Amino acid sequence: MTSEKDTQESHSAIETLSSRQKRIFTFLTEQRTAVLSTVTPEHTPHGTVIYYTITPDFKLHILTKQGTQKYHNIRHNSQVMLTVFSARSQTTAQITGHAIEITDPDHINRVATALFGKAHASSGLPPIMKLQAGKFTSFQITPSQIRIARYARPQAGSHDELFESIESFDLDGNNT
Repeated sequence: MTSEKDTQESHSAIETLSSRQKRIFTFLTEQRTAVLSTVTPEHTPHGTVIYYTITPDFKLHILTKQGTQKYHNIRHNSQVMLTVFSARSQTTAQITGHAIEITDPDHINRVATALFGKAHASSGLPPIMKLQAGKFTSFQITPSQIRIARYARPQAGSHDELFESIESFDLDGNNT
């Protein structure tokens, strides 16, 4: 569970974000699921729907089990992509990043609690909770780029007009 101190620190961190970073962070916190894209050792693309959480420093956390295809793929190649979509707002985010495994039981419990709360509120347990595929583990994804496009804008636009990006160097500072 999140302590009152953690919540205060989180709110404080959000206040330091640029307006562009806040727009992107808000979109990502309003969603619950993404498609995680990985590559098998045989170089075959693999996609799976996952639940995620995000912190104000844009680190994403996912939960999986050690017997899943995504687990083996990430262990083989830690470069991943998440695609988040909202049909209601016609908005999509593409997050390219590097995943590292975090096996600390307290961390896994915090991620599971956060994911359970997000999922249970609308659709029940996340699928990973129902899958018999070994022990739970978590991955932290550190983005190198986050791109977001809002297709519901009143005017059609070019590729450059539809997309906003945060690059890795923007994630460390407060650039607008």
